[in-house]
Amino acid sequence: MFFHHNPPGRVRRPHRVPFMLLVWTPGLALMSLSASATLTVTSGLADYQVFQRSATDTVTLRVEGEASTAGKIVATLSSDGKPLEGFDKREIAQTGGGAWKGTLHGVPLGGPYTVSLTLVGAEGNPVGEVAFKGVLVGDLWLMAGQSNMQGYGDMVNVEPPSDRVNVFRMRGQWDVAVEPLHRLHESVDRVHRGEAPMPSLDESDAATARLQKGTGLGLPFAKQMVARTGVPVGLIPCAHGGTSMTQWDPKLRGNGGDSLYGSLLGALKAVGGRIAGVLWYQGEGDSGGDQPAMYTQRFTELIQALREDAGNPNLPFYYVQIGTFAHPNKALVPGWNSIQEQQRKLEETVPNTAVVASVDLPLDDLIHIGTEGLKRLGKRLANVAIGSPSRGPRLDHLERAPGGLRVVFREGSGKLQTPRTRVSGFTIHDASGEDLCLIYKQLVDPQNPNAVWLGLVSDPPEGAQLWYGHGLAPFCNLADTEDMAVLVMGPIPIPKP
Repeated sequence: MFFHHNPPGRVRRPHRVPFMLLVWTPGLALMSLSASATLTVTSGLADYQVFQRSATDTVTLRVEGEASTAGKIVATLSSDGKPLEGFDKREIAQTGGGAWKGTLHGVPLGGPYTVSLTLVGAEGNPVGEVAFKGVLVGDLWLMAGQSNMQGYGDMVNVEPPSDRVNVFRMRGQWDVAVEPLHRLHESVDRVHRGEAPMPSLDESDAATARLQKGTGLGLPFAKQMVARTGVPVGLIPCAHGGTSMTQWDPKLRGNGGDSLYGSLLGALKAVGGRIAGVLWYQGEGDSGGDQPAMYTQRFTELIQALREDAGNPNLPFYYVQIGTFAHPNKALVPGWNSIQEQQRKLEETVPNTAVVASVDLPLDDLIHIGTEGLKRLGKRLANVAIGSPSRGPRLDHLERAPGGLRVVFREGSGKLQTPRTRVSGFTIHDASGEDLCLIYKQLVDPQNPNAVWLGLVSDPPEGAQLWYGHGLAPFCNLADTEDMAVLVMGPIPIPKP
């Protein structure tokens, strides 16, 4: 029989498993004899754990534990109930009793696997066994930022789980990825949980079951990645709603779990220190006051610090441009649009980054993208992570055209479209920011499917500027044929006649 190791937290307690020997004696009932031998795994394996694959699409499992008697430890790696070729009862360690360390080399990309460890005594009989289920070898993605990454979509028609997508829960244990992924109330770190005592697993699950909001983009992203690459995914939720770049300052890493960046590093270390990339959605919290002026610098420093701490100077970093905010205060507009424009441009200066738009996605409340929109956003991030089929349209240039302006895009699928024939989202403003109401028609250029023609009432004055998505809650509907939306942009100088 198999005894499953308890899911570990960041502080792991040894799990001792007595080996039960079932004996049939003629003329007597079946008897259960408890052998004295035990096998303990203290680190290296857990149910539903995801290991970051190497460049060779394999991983080496390093396991530690204790055994109460001398013998050898053999490992069996199974999938769908059958041992993998070359992984049936492979010896990984010898023990004289007491502490032991074992190494299982060459575990291939894939899963879910069951990893069984057996202690074989001196007489060649199994005297102790422990098994771990749902183990995956694939890619780990760290999710960070504020509330739209944390997930505030209504818990309706949520993305169903997959046996090839697991999550490193904020309580410090691996599990099947089920919405909501971010459960701040169970975090091992005070920066997320506050001063409330850490709940038990049952208490946390009960509290989670009562949530009406909480869907995010992580699970849709991961399932897209699995479907299109065949590579299993492990998700590491680290986001926290309402947070600014100053709260994510890498200089606070020394505060450990009392800081957001310190908590992130704790999770990174706990999953092995190596990840495939980062998903980021944040910026709303930096749109007020004088904070926009420092956003690009702080964002760049964060990316650089995380790459250094992850030991990968080219670590992929994919992020979302902030979307819409249903708020009547026009004084918020300059800061909001400034963050959007800085996010649009950042990918041009920081290598191995990419941004996706969210301005066209519907909300479930005043500021949070809804469940269906989050599914689309997850697919958009998968597109840039895979590099196919579309990274999304990027502004190439503006040019004068008969009767108006032509906005020419590059990249994307090469063909723009809208849910309806009428494009919406472009405006022309004077130097003071006032909308001049000069555009009477917006449509995909019949002569160039990767451009938009803007029909103008009159010629724009000197100093006029073009915007797409100006304001807090514009109606924007322009995307390519792969549903990669055009980014909010502006101010864009209008060329002279």
